[in-house]
Amino acid sequence: MLSKARDAADDLVQATCLRAIELADQFVPGTRIDQWLFAILRSIWLNEIRSQRIRGGGGFVDAEDVLISDGAREMETNITASMG
Repeated sequence: MLSKARDAADDLVQATCLRAIELADQFVPGTRIDQWLFAILRSIWLNEIRSQRIRGGGGFVDAEDVLISDGAREMETNITASMG
């Protein structure tokens, strides 16, 4: 899980859905939609972490410094489990 706060996670999912709608014309048929959506979600999340650090006076932060887990394996496990 990228965010341990439920409200923040809900906001992140909502922002992802909105961005996906905005970028729908860029979706390539045949691409796995779950991977496309997760890439959008991760990008939004990393941008928010970076902006929080900058606003807090921490300066620019490299993405690798804030990642505990990229969530991809957990997401794939959840998707696979829900399909079964």
